[in-house]
Amino acid sequence: MPPWKSPGSLASLSSTSLITSLAVRIRGADTDSKIFSDIQSVLSSLPIPLLEDVIEGLTIILIGKDKQTKSFFNAFKCFPLRNLTKLNFSRLFHGFRLSRTQNTEFKEFCVNVFKNTHYLRQLVLIAKCTNEILTQLGDSCKHLWELNIGLSDDISDEGLLGLLPTPTDTRCSNLRILDITKCWNISPKGAASVITKLPKLQRLCYSSMRAMAEEISRNQETEEVGGSYELDYFECTEQNYVQLNYKTMPAVTYPRIGFSEVFQMFPKILTIKVLVSDPEVQQLTCFTGLRHVEFELVDDPGVGFKSFFQDPCTRNLNQIVLQVICTPASYLQIIAENCQQLTVFKFTGTTIEGEETLCASKNYFQNLAHLEFKLFGSSEMYISSEEEDEEEEEDGGEGGGPKIKPEILFFFLQFSTQLVQISLYVNCSRFISSAFLEKLFQENTLVNCQKFFLSGPSSLPLDRDTVDLVLSTLPSLRSIHISRWEGITERILADYKKSSKLDNLDIEFF
Repeated sequence: MPPWKSPGSLASLSSTSLITSLAVRIRGADTDSKIFSDIQSVLSSLPIPLLEDVIEGLTIILIGKDKQTKSFFNAFKCFPLRNLTKLNFSRLFHGFRLSRTQNTEFKEFCVNVFKNTHYLRQLVLIAKCTNEILTQLGDSCKHLWELNIGLSDDISDEGLLGLLPTPTDTRCSNLRILDITKCWNISPKGAASVITKLPKLQRLCYSSMRAMAEEISRNQETEEVGGSYELDYFECTEQNYVQLNYKTMPAVTYPRIGFSEVFQMFPKILTIKVLVSDPEVQQLTCFTGLRHVEFELVDDPGVGFKSFFQDPCTRNLNQIVLQVICTPASYLQIIAENCQQLTVFKFTGTTIEGEETLCASKNYFQNLAHLEFKLFGSSEMYISSEEEDEEEEEDGGEGGGPKIKPEILFFFLQFSTQLVQISLYVNCSRFISSAFLEKLFQENTLVNCQKFFLSGPSSLPLDRDTVDLVLSTLPSLRSIHISRWEGITERILADYKKSSKLDNLDIEFF
């Protein structure tokens, strides 16, 4: 049986009550109302973590529900901005969207706010940053450690210069983490200047880091200087930096800097995320301190893939994320044998060959907490959910994607006793049943499992009995995906949601 919901903490209940009360008063106040100074005197006495939670809560209420920015802007008249150490505006991108006019107003508003946040250490401003904002951050926020401005189209190399120290101004020289993912107007040259001018920088999230490394190398040759940098993260996900060996492929200009040179430049890399061909994977063995790898292979995994995961450099990996095409099952066995520190394993592919040969072992996946395994048909990755449903109807419910064999589920689940999250998208309708899951749970009771998602390209032959089996077997369960099960209608799903709420159970049904 799922656990009951625990009562809210005094801190969370207090902040929720305060946020609701403040939202009511701010909504009804005129711009020059005395109430703002009264509220500010109250908020100034709050502990800083609680104050920052209040600001995030008001962001959700005043913009997310009202769909207006005026009240939200007025709210900042109440806040003792000098006390703030973090601001998170991610909900303005992930939670709800602003109109074009509101976006412009919000960016202008940020420039004024950051004039007073002198002790700000962490800022999340996804898709909302501008060059003007970066300049203001450099002027005012000397203590900034972490800055996430990914997906911001309005920033360029010129804006990044606003963060960099000068002979007379330290500016944001304390930055440790900078995320400029998908900021398309930032060039490798601009990113290189960040690396060379911010001495404390440990993580730069930028998709063209191999081109950036070439810029640094070129500058070092020109200035006849060398040296390495403290970065722990490296990403290169651009197609033109993949060395393909196919004779039929058009000629490309290969990068003149290899992974061995990258390692010399960044010897402390712990995480690497790359789009590569199989031969290049083997070159990554020079990164001896790796803890987290993400590979998207442009061809089938082969000798390079196998050699990498047999190398001693992979023995301390705790996270592996793979997007591949046709994979021999023996390669999964190699990962299980050699990467025994794994806590996260995410696999997306189209075909597993020879999975009947997989053998589970008590030595495999003993630390694995998060398993995500998805097998799609060759074209299924690129179709919408509506098209997917249409295809299911046309093929009589058999669904697309390769039909897996039961050995693959036992391989991952039989002895993985530490699993907390399980997410499987596989075509297993030929053998999956309540009896099969009951047998699997007898082998491994999954006492720590909080999330159980089992679905596929076609509806699975599971029903309410299966739901009851899962609920009665997994004592820590808090989330279950059943909407793609044949015996679960929308009405039944709604009944489960309603009953869990009435019984105060800490579980969500999807």
